[in-house]
Amino acid sequence: MIKAKINGKPVEVKEGTSILEAAKQAKVKIPTLCKHEDLEASGGCGLCIVKVKGMPKMPRACTTEITEGMEITTHDAELVNIRRTVLELIMSNHPKDCLVCARNQDCELQRLCAEFGIREDAFPSIVHRQPHKKDDSTGTITIDTSKCVLCGRCVQVCQKVQNVWALAFLKRGIKTELSPAGEIDLQQSPCVKCEFPIAYMPAALAAAVGRGVFVGTRVFVAVGLRVDVGRGVFVGLDVDDNWMGLDIGPETVKLYSEAIKAAKTVVWN
Repeated sequence: MIKAKINGKPVEVKEGTSILEAAKQAKVKIPTLCKHEDLEASGGCGLCIVKVKGMPKMPRACTTEITEGMEITTHDAELVNIRRTVLELIMSNHPKDCLVCARNQDCELQRLCAEFGIREDAFPSIVHRQPHKKDDSTGTITIDTSKCVLCGRCVQVCQKVQNVWALAFLKRGIKTELSPAGEIDLQQSPCVKCEFPIAYMPAALAAAVGRGVFVGTRVFVAVGLRVDVGRGVFVGLDVDDNWMGLDIGPETVKLYSEAIKAAKTVVWN
């Protein structure tokens, strides 16, 4: 077991535990945008920076393992200001259409901005200067890259969880964008329309085309049919005996029904 201190409070965790996980165990909330409990940490957003005594740089809590005797500060004026600046920079390249957005009041970026008291633009908006595009070529999934925060969650799910490799990051720096490799349409990519990556997006980068919204506590995925009750809003399709030529079957219908019953909220649109 590793013994350390977080904000002066002694903690004892297993070897290999990240600072972020150790903080959670100590009931200390460190803000994150790119980290999801189901996925590997990437350190992409930079919101989870902390201070470690004796360390000149501010490491990212999600990718830094806690070590014996480490003394960590998770919150102070400097850290809060840096995190706020990171959010302000993200918002400078993000649309300001929250009121008409499908993820309004269910958006991690929106919630973080509210927590940090961001009420106005600190930097000039560059969202319209970037080569953003809207891809609805599949007929079932619409991707609006102007709302991408480059967290990498959907890419990791598509590549490492689903092993489909339809989504990737192209280019570098401020020109980085989410797209199928080769900048082709999603319909031309290996995409199987599972819609699973949408469940892990912190903002409204993509949406499934359907007639129901289900929010709850677990995830069920099948080809052409998904109830996302694990992360957030999911736009699903009505159950019938034959969808796009695929026989759904009684077991799938049963799981679908159980997921809806377990959902905290069911909203039809």
